[in-house]
Amino acid sequence: MSKRYLCLALVVLAIGYARPAAAQVGGGVKVGVNWSTVSGRVDIEDGLIDKNLRTGLLAGGFLTFNFVPLLSFEPEVLYSQQGVKLKQGSQEATVELDYVQIPLLLRIGGSGKGAAGLYGLVGPSFGFTTNTKITQSGQPDFDIDDQIKNHDSAIVFGVGITLSRFLVEGRYSEGFEDFNESSNGNVVKNRNRVFSALVGLHF
Repeated sequence: MSKRYLCLALVVLAIGYARPAAAQVGGGVKVGVNWSTVSGRVDIEDGLIDKNLRTGLLAGGFLTFNFVPLLSFEPEVLYSQQGVKLKQGSQEATVELDYVQIPLLLRIGGSGKGAAGLYGLVGPSFGFTTNTKITQSGQPDFDIDDQIKNHDSAIVFGVGITLSRFLVEGRYSEGFEDFNESSNGNVVKNRNRVFSALVGLHF
């Protein structure tokens, strides 16, 4: 599955660089912060664990295909640090679930590089894992590759504002599917949930 998503990203970018005559094509870069958690309960043999937000990096590039005024197609390729922080008593740990995400978004509003304006984003996102582990202070990292699916999918909602070549954006991503490879008794029926704030630059 991860190879399919990577191929999809490369095809989308190739189409963008071809610059079809029927559309105005632009692009740029974005960088920001994720505040992520997971849905559902997290249980172990000793009882329920408290969940807290994990703070991570979100960064990558995007293209915009403006076919009609105020309506564009915006594919992106983003590196996204996700997961959740866990706490039980005095013990704390971080579940690191990092992805290359490929959002395929409908952009409603200005396509950038113009006067200040608001826009909205909505669409699916497909990703594959680059890092899956549990970290804990004073303890060695614990690899959970075999417990986490190597792909993910989500729905993305976002709003933003442009000013000349610059943008500021907020978004929310809700996972479509359980990311656990199997129900192993420790973590069951969990999906990614991510809030993000970004700044960017249109080329």
